[in-house]
Amino acid sequence: VSKAVENINTTINEVLVGLDAADIYAVDAAMLKADGTKDKSNLGANAILAVSIAAARAAAISLDIPLYRFLGGVSGNKLPVPMMNILNGGAHAANTVDVQEFMIMPAGAPSFKEGLRWCTEVFHALQALLKSKGLATSVGDEGGFAPDLASDEEAIQHILEAIEKAGYVPGKDFMLAMDAASSEWKSPKGKGFYKLPKAGTEFTSSELIAHWKSLVEKYPIISIEDGLDEEDWEGWQEMTRELGGKVQLVGDDLFVTNTERLAKGIQLDAGNAILIKLNQIGSVSETLEDRCPQPHRARGQVQPAAAHRGAAGRQRRVPRHGSLQREALSHFFRTHTASGGIHSGCRRFFALWEKIPESCLQFLAPPVRIFYEAGGGTLLPPPHGKEQTTHAVYSCLAV
Repeated sequence: VSKAVENINTTINEVLVGLDAADIYAVDAAMLKADGTKDKSNLGANAILAVSIAAARAAAISLDIPLYRFLGGVSGNKLPVPMMNILNGGAHAANTVDVQEFMIMPAGAPSFKEGLRWCTEVFHALQALLKSKGLATSVGDEGGFAPDLASDEEAIQHILEAIEKAGYVPGKDFMLAMDAASSEWKSPKGKGFYKLPKAGTEFTSSELIAHWKSLVEKYPIISIEDGLDEEDWEGWQEMTRELGGKVQLVGDDLFVTNTERLAKGIQLDAGNAILIKLNQIGSVSETLEDRCPQPHRARGQVQPAAAHRGAAGRQRRVPRHGSLQREALSHFFRTHTASGGIHSGCRRFFALWEKIPESCLQFLAPPVRIFYEAGGGTLLPPPHGKEQTTHAVYSCLAV
């Protein structure tokens, strides 16, 4: 930290004095030039990112507008669907579950505020359910419950039961999302092979894809993050062919907010969504550029989502499998659970809700909720009856 502060007060200060803070691309470009390395190892990504964010906030304050309006412009008038992490496993929890996160999405909620309330009710219903079954109600690193369970399906079934006990309908009011974090499941056999650290179960890429496919066909799952290892590009291609038309296949470890890896994913048709984090790429302008890679803008449309790290994440979904494409910010919002109270990011959304005129405010129910008849490929409407398809493009910035 002291080294980062020193770099900010010396080198970065010298190159930025006199620049317009509102020109975030010029500000970031000056710091990147002064750093002179590909990975920001000279000045440090933490120093560069801190100043990049501070400059954007200063510009917004000087213009007397909120930061979301400074970055989002006239399109900054939509709030996303929360994705609440309510059951933990993997490296985030000392239990028997290998999948890192199980999340709920209040897809049928009429507003962000109501969606968050619904999630909180399900969270507490899950707590009561686990307790009634003699299972642990302690929480993992990110606030989700961390009971010892026998399988992914048992975790999903507990969550679905909790949704029903809270008075909601799975597949209509709530959809599910998972973060497998399968890069933690590396096998000694090498790429294309997996071994679950806790269960000891072994898979090939094709077998793991078949496992995800069986869950998607059986349960209302619309998003799987890091379903395969970050270097298993061939597996990602196969998974995208198998599941890309039905669910989000999110690359976090796969893309690490890196434009070169994103371009490779586009070229290979590997994955159809990306989690973008400022703290991975290291500046605001590069985050925006990675979110909308120029050479690929003609490829189609995107539905994005914001991660629970405040402004540190963006995710987007594309209309056809095998294409990573572009558009603005955020369709989903990933948040921690209700165990520690309302997350600061959620409080910002509440504040944002009060600022945006009701007449222009929109709450985004996920257009990725599409279903296909078995074997027929016929597009069916979302279960809640609203006419939405993955061809809808939305823009939201709430920071």
